[in-house]
Amino acid sequence: MRTELPIATGYYVSSSIPVAAQECTNWYVSVPETSAYTKAQLFQTPGLQLILNVGDEKKNRGAHVMAGVPYFVCGQRLYRLDRNVTVDGVESFNPVDIGEIEGADYVSMADNGDQLCIVVPDIKGYIYTRSSDMLQTITSAPYYDLGPSRQVVYAGSYFIHQSQRTLFNSAPNDGLSYDGLDFAEAESDPDDIVGIHVSRGQLFVGGSETTEIWQNVGALNFPFQPIQGSVLPVGVRARNSIVPFGNSFGFVGADIGGQPAIYQFSGNNFDRISTTAIEYLLLQYSQEQVESIVGFQYSQDGAVFAGWILPDTCLVYDAKASSLSQKPVWHERKSFINGQQTRWRVNSVVQAYNRLFAADFVSGRIGQLSSAVHTEYGEYIRRRVTAGPFNNSGGCTFWSSVQLIIDGGNDTVAGRGGAVDMSYSDDGGKTWGVESTREVGMIGEYKIQPTWNRLGMCRNARVYRFDFSDNCKLVIIGLIGDFGGGR
Repeated sequence: MRTELPIATGYYVSSSIPVAAQECTNWYVSVPETSAYTKAQLFQTPGLQLILNVGDEKKNRGAHVMAGVPYFVCGQRLYRLDRNVTVDGVESFNPVDIGEIEGADYVSMADNGDQLCIVVPDIKGYIYTRSSDMLQTITSAPYYDLGPSRQVVYAGSYFIHQSQRTLFNSAPNDGLSYDGLDFAEAESDPDDIVGIHVSRGQLFVGGSETTEIWQNVGALNFPFQPIQGSVLPVGVRARNSIVPFGNSFGFVGADIGGQPAIYQFSGNNFDRISTTAIEYLLLQYSQEQVESIVGFQYSQDGAVFAGWILPDTCLVYDAKASSLSQKPVWHERKSFINGQQTRWRVNSVVQAYNRLFAADFVSGRIGQLSSAVHTEYGEYIRRRVTAGPFNNSGGCTFWSSVQLIIDGGNDTVAGRGGAVDMSYSDDGGKTWGVESTREVGMIGEYKIQPTWNRLGMCRNARVYRFDFSDNCKLVIIGLIGDFGGGR
């Protein structure tokens, strides 16, 4: 009997491995919006092509785009990335060192079109003015009396900051000037302010247990006031995890007395988009590790991604695939650095000059995210997918073969086609057999479909796992199993 086996299901590694051990590392799920060979496929996550390096010791601390130009804080320096095009159409990029940004923590950034505000949490604030090309430290005494700031957003001509219990704002269109009376406090609940975000003109004030929605009423002193009855019973756990995507935003948070999860604002409430498997993973981290989680978002090749960088991995929510599947679809991203696989090396992603720029948490590298590149700065990307368990209605199964249906034959690697390693587990993913390798075809060998024959018998559910790390394009369209037996 031949049947399609579940492989393009995304990341779901249960706390009990035999329940589900579905890894999806450096692949993302694509759900076609038409009739197709299979209901979902796996595409490679993009590689990284080096644009420049501002210094091996200058790891990224944040990025922002103002007036179409990207800015990066790397090490203790602020850089502007200028684009130059010659009369012959040759493009180049030049990093302009603007000045010092002290500290080592991830920064918060916001702009009003001419001024870029950079906040080093609990330490200092800076304003870079584009029209005068000048970087200045915020020296206004009320800024430090009311704060110093932990995070900044921009709304209604004001830079709005938050400290532990206070919201305060700059003078209109002037991030260097502050008044000691221009502040407010979150009033509905006594929890501390953790993070703030602006969406559709409203200010979301996320406490540790609840979130208040404020609107601009032009009030004296602080211009925003809370909307009556708008307290939502979900708080923010990681300030830098708040990211906009689609027409909404998401973050790492928790309901009152609850455990960390990932939420998306939808309508007038927060929907939980993390799975039980992801929430179990979040529980393995300390409070300080959860608070350090950083979020990012970008769109590419029709997909909309929102990602959260955890201490040892990166989990990415695919908004489009989730909408089409009517369930949360996630994948994992990791990098191979200095002989070890670790969290994805990207620390921030911004879109400018019709490109996706990614800055590095290891060094001062700034690269371009590209689906046409299949390595990260020349290093192999180790891709893994584990299919869902198949138990043949609980009976013994005699496996004649499994076959990957692929789009291969696109590249040549060291004089051969790329290769896929397969292994399987008959105890739900706790232990794995020896890997067996099949080629995916050289250039033009489109009909090759990797097949593994005579795979023996199993009495329980079997799980198949596939690993791929060659520098070539591969799309996994489906997985077909040929088996016999049963009860």
